[in-house]
Amino acid sequence: MELDDYLDYLCGHLAENPRVFPLYGNDAEIFDFRPDRYHTEAVLQEESEWQRIGQLFEYLLTDNRFQFIRPAQVLGMIQLPGAGNRLYLEAAEQPIPVKKQGKYNLTRWAVTGRDNLGINTACWRIYETLKTKQSVNDNNYQKARPSGCEAFSDDRTVYGSAVSEQLTSYDVINLHWIAGFVDYRTFFAMIPQKMPVVWTLHDMNAFTGGCHYNDGCDRFTAQCGACHSSLCHYRAVAKSGKAGNDGHKLSTFCSGRICTRSPGTTLH
Repeated sequence: MELDDYLDYLCGHLAENPRVFPLYGNDAEIFDFRPDRYHTEAVLQEESEWQRIGQLFEYLLTDNRFQFIRPAQVLGMIQLPGAGNRLYLEAAEQPIPVKKQGKYNLTRWAVTGRDNLGINTACWRIYETLKTKQSVNDNNYQKARPSGCEAFSDDRTVYGSAVSEQLTSYDVINLHWIAGFVDYRTFFAMIPQKMPVVWTLHDMNAFTGGCHYNDGCDRFTAQCGACHSSLCHYRAVAKSGKAGNDGHKLSTFCSGRICTRSPGTTLH
């Protein structure tokens, strides 16, 4: 943005009553420097960025319509007309306001569920390992994948009815990432029919035949089978037609008492 354009922008905020405007709030340490981390970084121009911001300050000092004040002085203006309005920046999709870019949204780290840092680290190690292989196949993936980083999870668990039996008094049930923990067939059958259930979805396992990510396959919309995913170590089961998890899940969702939500936009 050129100096004249920025000054026009500032003048557009002038009013009869005094108003406060934050002059600059970016990263001063990047002036005349680019770390080359992102392809979106602005290209350095011949004119020094320090000189450009200096020119702005010098102009404002000569214009009696503007005055530099300290942040503490802003509080003394809280009673002025139009001041003191409470801003609500949070929303259900982004409950914690963060600066400027979507990648800073804290809820993105919740997508992987429990121990997301450990899972992200494990996935990165898988990627680095497979990258050194001349060819990526099922065998390579099986050897590289640590326990817990499954591409496919059954809807049955060894816990059976133990989870629902330990529930005592509650008004609503909020499920998150339940693979390997909650047994669909016993859990949903044992909780009262009128009990509301909110399911926060962190991946696709809840509504597929077992895949945590469908890898472009839409067979779960009809009936899972003959799984094509090279990441699924249940391929033999799926090809034999025994991956019937989708039928049990369909009956669960069709009960009408489950409300689904997602912490991000990926599953919308």
